[in-house]
Amino acid sequence: MFATVLEDAIMKIKVLIDANNESALDKFLVDMDMHIRKRYGVAEPLVKDELEYCKGNRSLESDEFKLRKMDDDRTFFTEVMRDTYIDIALHLHYNTLTATNSEITERKKAYLAIKEAVSKNDIRCKEMQKQIRLLCKKNKCILYDANAFLDKLQKNVEDAEVTQETQGRYLEKWENARKEQHRVVLGKIETESTKNIRYYRDQMEQEQVVHSEIETLVNLAINDTIDQVQTWMEKYDVDIEEMDLKIQVKKNEYELEREKRMNIEEKLKRNEKELNDWNEFKLQREIAQKYASDMNRCAIIVQSWWRGLLVRHQLGPYRPPKKRRGNKKA
Repeated sequence: MFATVLEDAIMKIKVLIDANNESALDKFLVDMDMHIRKRYGVAEPLVKDELEYCKGNRSLESDEFKLRKMDDDRTFFTEVMRDTYIDIALHLHYNTLTATNSEITERKKAYLAIKEAVSKNDIRCKEMQKQIRLLCKKNKCILYDANAFLDKLQKNVEDAEVTQETQGRYLEKWENARKEQHRVVLGKIETESTKNIRYYRDQMEQEQVVHSEIETLVNLAINDTIDQVQTWMEKYDVDIEEMDLKIQVKKNEYELEREKRMNIEEKLKRNEKELNDWNEFKLQREIAQKYASDMNRCAIIVQSWWRGLLVRHQLGPYRPPKKRRGNKKA
């Protein structure tokens, strides 16, 4: 009885969906992009995102979302009613309906747990943001103190350099003056020796100057090379990290796509099995109905023949009544 009611309900829902021309027209307009792609032979994506119409700037209050949601709800309700009808008709139980109700209950509990977890995570995020702000302020204070200390050290170093440079100039001039005095004295004593000494001293000073300049250039070239090597090493590390991140992202995407494909294959197999079971059930039901109809028709024919035979031969309930003898004497 319940299976008959479910069958009538399924047929009425199907008729309601097929007869709703306005809803069908709105659904066609919503799926216009898909129809255009089919019309011009554009390939459909291998994996279809079920929440694609919720992305972008489309609001949950839009007509498109409501229409798709209504269509999904109708499809879900129809599938549940169909599976329940099959279970009741074939196995005399309604485990599908019970399982669906349990799944919906568990899903609601899971949604509530997720909501509680989200609220707890929001509280934790706020606390972490507060701690981060405090740490930023603390780091800024430490950085400010460090910068002040470095500025003080830099000023001290600059003052020391200025003092050292002044003392060096004073000593250099004093040495030059003393050298000039000794030079004059020695020049008076040994003119030739002084000229030779001056010559070699100038050569030595020139060589020292050239050596110092060459050493400075070599040091600059070495420092530039070291800076370039450090820069390239840092760039290499950054590129390696980016490549590792991209590889990991691609791996995750591959795993997701593979899982979606396996789910779709399982769903396709399940749908094919359900379709074959439904076709087999309809075939058996038609055979049973035809057999019952033939037996009923044959029974009617046999009963008609038997009743006609009884009437013609006046047998059984159609036998004429006997006359009483008392009435005959009178």
